[in-house]
Amino acid sequence: MSWLFHRHAPGEPCPFMVDMLHRRAEGRANWLTNLYVFAHVARCTPCRKFLASIETLLDKLKEAKCEEIPADAEARLLAKFESLDKD
Repeated sequence: MSWLFHRHAPGEPCPFMVDMLHRRAEGRANWLTNLYVFAHVARCTPCRKFLASIETLLDKLKEAKCEEIPADAEARLLAKFESLDKD
């Protein structure tokens, strides 16, 4: 009967779970959603892998996050856009 609930491309997460998996990985899910996701990924390998990949990506982005924006960044961007407009 599991075929009934997993009607999607092999290896892809369940379409109805994608939003919940994102919310769980980002820490925006409520307790009920967390419980549902936990129960689902315990039995669904594609969703479990998808959740792990999102969490890994978010961890890498947090590590790479720039602490401060350079003071001259805005001026350099504006100069770049102006030079593109002239071409």
